[in-house]
Amino acid sequence: MDKEERENSFKAQLVSVLKDLNKNGVKDKQAMMLIGNLAGQFIDLAGMKNWTDLKAITTKDQFKNMLSAMQSEGKKLQDAGNIKAAYAVQAVAVSLVSNTMKDPDTLKGRDLLDDLINQAYYLSKRENLSKQN
Repeated sequence: MDKEERENSFKAQLVSVLKDLNKNGVKDKQAMMLIGNLAGQFIDLAGMKNWTDLKAITTKDQFKNMLSAMQSEGKKLQDAGNIKAAYAVQAVAVSLVSNTMKDPDTLKGRDLLDDLINQAYYLSKRENLSKQN
């Protein structure tokens, strides 16, 4: 598979994730919490305020480590039948990889997905704080 084919394949995956999240995910509080909590682990560890800011400062090595961790965790969750959590990992991983793309349409999709992940992160922080009080 050449570079253009890989980019087209990724674009199709990004569109699929966005469509599904817009149709089902945003209505599913548990799915949004899973996405927000996963992104939050990386955001909080880096001391950043949101997912978009974290991705903006991620080095190549950090990118590789984050993607590797997500691939490993996603496979474990999938194998265990925890489909919703595996899907959350996929959504965050797709967002991470989208930063490596140059196509203007892909970048628009990336921005939409990043906004959704940021909102999921804020939701999860708010929910987690309310459970502590």
